Amino acid sequence: FGLNMLHWWDREGSLDRVVQPLVDDLSSGQIEPVVAAAFPFDQAAEAHRFIHERKNIGKVVLVP
Repeated sequence: FGLNMLHWWDREGSLDRVVQPLVDDLSSGQIEPVVAAAFPFDQAAEAHRFIHERKNIGKVVLVP
């Protein structure tokens, strides 16, 4: 599902109510993000190509 975070921020003044339960679940291991691949910043174009070619199932992360 998706949320319009800007609308949420405008209405509530913070994202705490929606973000904190997710942080708690991540910390406890109850949920795990799905990361398809991680690329260093200098390979951002390759990361974009990876997404464009629909090779990812999950998120593509840029790592500093």
